[in-house]
Amino acid sequence: MSLKFRKVVPEAIGTMPTPVSAIRQLKLKMWLSRDCIRGMKYLLENSCNLEILLVEITRRCCSKRLMYPYCNACNFYNLRFVEIWNIHGYVNELEFLKLLLKNVVALEKLIIFTCKSYSRDSQRQLRKFSELLLAFQRASSGVAILLS
Repeated sequence: MSLKFRKVVPEAIGTMPTPVSAIRQLKLKMWLSRDCIRGMKYLLENSCNLEILLVEITRRCCSKRLMYPYCNACNFYNLRFVEIWNIHGYVNELEFLKLLLKNVVALEKLIIFTCKSYSRDSQRQLRKFSELLLAFQRASSGVAILLS
């Protein structure tokens, strides 16, 4: 491989369109583990026309390890609508929502559906979760947050 080729290829990779760059709506079934977040971050960063994101959390992930330090500087410019299903009120879910609210400039509506299993502890946890969520800094001043 020539020196010139090695220098040009990495620079071109960031500017070339990806197979997901034209997607306007994306539905993901995932759990909020570190690797799932990395994969979703990659998809969101390379889906520059994405306007609608639907996320279904299919497995609980309540790890104590922080999984978001590498996600602080992402920008999702065109994302306007996010819907998330099966929120339990865990820290990793809260951190994921914080990431979205902090970085999605055009966000108009965030709809969150909590899990169906309720106990007194989970109701308290979800109440605290919603209080923390509503206090987060937002990149989009007009975003409507609906919790169901």
